[in-house]
Amino acid sequence: MASTPTVSDPRKAAAISEDEINAVVDAVQADVATEASSLMQ
Repeated sequence: MASTPTVSDPRKAAAISEDEINAVVDAVQADVATEASSLMQ
């Protein structure tokens, strides 16, 4: 039976770096913060 891929698979395979992961997380958090503040206005 094949396993279901997870978001950690590319990192385990060294296909993406920790810095790239951190950049994506930072970008998503910034976007969520922007959307949340615009909803509260």
